[in-house]
Amino acid sequence: MKNKIIAVILAVIFIGTSIQITSFAQTNTVGEINDLLDDIVSFNLTKENENDTLKWLADGAGNGTEFYAIAFSQRILDYSLSAQYDLSGFAAAMEKFLDENDVKNAVTKQKYALSLIAAGKEDSEKVEQITETTIGELGIMSFVFGLHLLNNGAQSSTYTTETIIDKLLSLQLSDGGWALTGQYSDTDITAMTVQALAPHRETKAEVTESIDKAIKNLSERQLEDGDFSSYGVANPDSVAQVIIALTSVGIDPLTDERFVKNENDVLYGIKKYLLSDGSFKHTEDGDSNPMATYQVFLGLTALNRFYAGKGPLFIFEKEEDEIIITEDPVEQKPETEESNISEEPKNEDKPVDNEPIKDIVNAKKTFGYKAWLSIAAAVIAVLLIIICIIKKQKASTFILIIVSTAILICIIIFTDIQTADNYYSTADLEREVIGTVTMQIRCDKIKDKNLEFIPENGIILDETEFDIAEGYTVYDVLIDAAKKHSIHLESTGADGLKYMSGINYIYELDFGDISGWVYYVNGERLSVGCDAYELKAGDIIEWHYSLELGNDID
Repeated sequence: MKNKIIAVILAVIFIGTSIQITSFAQTNTVGEINDLLDDIVSFNLTKENENDTLKWLADGAGNGTEFYAIAFSQRILDYSLSAQYDLSGFAAAMEKFLDENDVKNAVTKQKYALSLIAAGKEDSEKVEQITETTIGELGIMSFVFGLHLLNNGAQSSTYTTETIIDKLLSLQLSDGGWALTGQYSDTDITAMTVQALAPHRETKAEVTESIDKAIKNLSERQLEDGDFSSYGVANPDSVAQVIIALTSVGIDPLTDERFVKNENDVLYGIKKYLLSDGSFKHTEDGDSNPMATYQVFLGLTALNRFYAGKGPLFIFEKEEDEIIITEDPVEQKPETEESNISEEPKNEDKPVDNEPIKDIVNAKKTFGYKAWLSIAAAVIAVLLIIICIIKKQKASTFILIIVSTAILICIIIFTDIQTADNYYSTADLEREVIGTVTMQIRCDKIKDKNLEFIPENGIILDETEFDIAEGYTVYDVLIDAAKKHSIHLESTGADGLKYMSGINYIYELDFGDISGWVYYVNGERLSVGCDAYELKAGDIIEWHYSLELGNDID
């Protein structure tokens, strides 16, 4: 009997201790999440030279703070209290922006409408008008965001939640995920579709089954460091979208074993991309990126809500314990010497001679190193001759200097100095040809822009034939084209995950937050890295610069 009593006491102590340890660990994690959120806000305030968070949100309405406003409407303070920030200033500025600007992109307009609902303007005429005119107008994403609007009380005379759900379920691919186009699913599109479907999981069996398949798909896509990739590029944006999806369906992203790879969870995967100024980069070797930063802010806010026992990020419901915040909620942190907040995202600047750039072929021709070395050699020779004149040297010394300088300049002119990476990226490779393919590179969607690197007809490379060898990929042909036709290329991503961030000095995100390069093979949009798709003889490759993730390409 005595032994049983002791055993019970020990069990109680063990359970109590375990609960305390778990509670401490979770509290510690929540504190870290809130610190990361506050650092992102401080980064933005410093970048905009602003001291008032609510004013910063209002000033950026229509120009980048919409998702921040959504996140602020859902933030949790002190691990339990919902914070109802006074977003009336943002809402007024957002409506003014919509009055004064002709926004053509249907999904962008839906994003604006969603931010108005989050800011307490669900009865706005703008919300009503946008909901009525945009659902289904721009492929799957206009259904996803359309469902978000209807989930929050917006009305459409054309669609109901049921009809949109049926449409989204019909678009699910055989691997359990979703994509903008093509037969291969994408992490971001899959996660975002789950987010929209999540509120209907408990009431519709077919939605439950669909989401379960998608969760399995996302688990299989997670990388060893806990992060995810989208279109061949590992990035924190995708991690954030997965976090929002998982928390929307009640899954703990940090403890569910399906989302812990190599002992690394999604929070570890996101922090890989954290910069010292509090912002986030889109790739491990990249610079501060606005879109990556605001998407991480959304993901961390979803995690913040999950650990406070609150609902999904994109369901805006007022709660009894909400507190009203009408003054600046975040203390701006002083800039440190390590801070690099003044840096702009790499894709907003064209390459310069002294800027180290990864995976570049045919950088812009400038007054190159050969000319500078030749000038330097000539200057040194002149200085030596002057010294020889002062010291009254023999004529043979002058001849030796002149001849040596001439030889040195010849060596400089006729010798290429390259890094190993540059050499192998431009050197012709001997290969056994198994056939030919054709490829063209176009930027028709931006040909009306009067910019240096954009051809008037939108054609960077007209349809051209290229030889291929066994195992040749789309990327290999692109490299061959760059060498043969002097086309600048810039790519990111590890082997098998290459993503073209720039072609002909036209970069992703240059013309909108979903603009960039996409490729097609035989008319089909593919969702794998361009160096992962092996070609066969007769294939037709097309590269297009898209303003809408490929959705605007005919």
